[in-house]
Amino acid sequence: MYRKTLFWTVIVLALTVVSGESLGQTDSNLEGLAAEDSKMIRPRLVPEAIPEDLTNHEPGKAEPLRFDKGYCVVQNDNDSVQFYYAGWVSGEGFAVYMDPGQCGVYPYPFQITEVHFYLYDDGAVVWPVQIQVSVRDLVLGDKCNGPGDSLYSEIHSLPIDSAYPNLIHLDLYQPYWVTGPLFLEIVYTGGTDTPYPSLLMTDTSDVPDTCNDWFYFYDDTSFAYYEWYEMWLPWAPPWPGNAVIRAAGYTSEECIDPVHFVFTDNTEDSYSIVVDSALLDSMELEECDEIGVFADTGGGLLCVGASVYYPDDLPIPLTAWKDDSQTDIKDGYTPGDTMYFRVWSKNQDRQECALAYYEVGDGHFETGLFSQLWLEAPCIPPICGVDPDSLGFGTVMVGDSLDLTFTITNTGGGTLSDTVSEACEDYSLVGDSTYSLMAGQSDTFTVRFKPQSAGTKICTIGTGNDICSDVDCFGEGQEYSPVQVTLPDTCAESGDTVAIPIYVDDVTGQEIDSAEITLVYADSILGGNCDLTTTQNTIAENWGPPTCSSADGSISIAMAGVSPLSGSGVLVYVAFIVTGSSGVNTFIHFDHMQFNQGDPPSSCEDGLFRIVEAPLCGDVNGDGDINSVDIVFMLDCLFKNGPCPCPWWVGDCNSDEEISSADVVCLIDYMFKGGPPPGC
Repeated sequence: MYRKTLFWTVIVLALTVVSGESLGQTDSNLEGLAAEDSKMIRPRLVPEAIPEDLTNHEPGKAEPLRFDKGYCVVQNDNDSVQFYYAGWVSGEGFAVYMDPGQCGVYPYPFQITEVHFYLYDDGAVVWPVQIQVSVRDLVLGDKCNGPGDSLYSEIHSLPIDSAYPNLIHLDLYQPYWVTGPLFLEIVYTGGTDTPYPSLLMTDTSDVPDTCNDWFYFYDDTSFAYYEWYEMWLPWAPPWPGNAVIRAAGYTSEECIDPVHFVFTDNTEDSYSIVVDSALLDSMELEECDEIGVFADTGGGLLCVGASVYYPDDLPIPLTAWKDDSQTDIKDGYTPGDTMYFRVWSKNQDRQECALAYYEVGDGHFETGLFSQLWLEAPCIPPICGVDPDSLGFGTVMVGDSLDLTFTITNTGGGTLSDTVSEACEDYSLVGDSTYSLMAGQSDTFTVRFKPQSAGTKICTIGTGNDICSDVDCFGEGQEYSPVQVTLPDTCAESGDTVAIPIYVDDVTGQEIDSAEITLVYADSILGGNCDLTTTQNTIAENWGPPTCSSADGSISIAMAGVSPLSGSGVLVYVAFIVTGSSGVNTFIHFDHMQFNQGDPPSSCEDGLFRIVEAPLCGDVNGDGDINSVDIVFMLDCLFKNGPCPCPWWVGDCNSDEEISSADVVCLIDYMFKGGPPPGC
């Protein structure tokens, strides 16, 4: 990547004037970045090059003192010039990050009028030397991404007397305004590979920010930007400091010319306007604010003149420029056009229309020799629109929330600004609550209703501005109704495995997306079986298999899903192994039952479990005999919500795997019509 012809050398800066005639030279204790072919250069230093009475730095390195108002030199280096890099070719150069923010509190817009730098001639340079100076933006706004697009550039030819130790002060042909940090670039553009003078760098004590300095370098295939240390890593340290390139000019504190209002000057003719004073929101404009005058072109307003406002230098002269009739472009006013005015606040970065009150003139260009007036802005006061001005939230369950929005719009002029607020327990504002709206702008605010208890909840959202209506909010908080959860009475033979359903009432609309259950029982009678506990064929089937754990005398189940439960029926089948002897029983008790985080609540009904001997098929009431009492028992089970056979299959007389009226018919046929016996 690097050409072998490139090398480092050290510029010896120690000067000793002997009798005003000679300069002593020092060649000890100074080291450059050592390449094999590097060499020491002792430049011929002429004491008169930078007279000491014009500098506040060491001879040969100084910025001259300047007392111009707002003048500032933006630099990253510390003036300790020492290194240079030989072997430049046409098209290569340096780009250095510049931050005019170092010039004061209000640096922008910053007007670049000069570029300062050194060029070192090792004796082989052919003068004059042609360079291109460019202002570039930052890639993606970050200096560490390197230089971006060229915003402005000029080409200059430098004579031989530009060489070091002279500090070059290159005046731009046209000053350039910037409103933020930039890269200032110098590139050789001579078009030949004749030796070029080197841009200089500071010594190792001036440690650079690695993102400030970039090489624009030809790597034998193409030109590209290289970050500072990327170029030095192949060389042994010490490495150089910053590249000495500086931007000089004027900060906005000078406010030389308008920068906000843009117009074409020096057209065909002009018209004079005298502004005695100007007010914005009943306060006088501040220094560096601007006034612009506009004409209606038929396709919109055109700025035809502007002035910077100085409260201490009233009245303010304002020149309006007439349209150049020799061009096809409308670039100024036409005599008789109505005059329109705008003001711009620099500190607020705010533009407003302004009403003119005339002492001389009638509001039209070229009525009389001049116009004299004072201005008041904004033209139209802000007008506030709130939509809607009331929010109805309806019924929201306690603990849940609902968001609704309203919008504030400035349907007038000026600026509408304030803060939205609330002071209600059940209502809150979500997001930013401030607004500042120019004409036609709007902002939307979100109100959240989250009732803490049941009942009607009312709140007024304050908009903070007397011209804006407040927003009334209405909502109803409602407690969740308890969900009925039931374990049915059950029986089975010793040694059986039984799946006992847990039933729930209709849970539609309750937004249940999780459940936790713990059941306790006599561990001498039942043992929990997690392997066979399931949500298959239940209203929770979409949640997938439950999480289950069991211990002596208890079983715990947890389940959850994305979709809330709906409907009624079996929530889960809990499996048990019957371990006790015939004739004993135990209550299966809800030790813990919770939906979601406790909403809705639950009302639980425990179930009784009995161990029975091998039952007789058709003896549904368990009295040891098949008779008409069993027919009545079956009818009560099926049609009167009475108890059902336990175990259930005792009533499945026709062996069709369910209990229905067909089983009643089976019993009647057996008992009264000579039919076959029950075949469970």
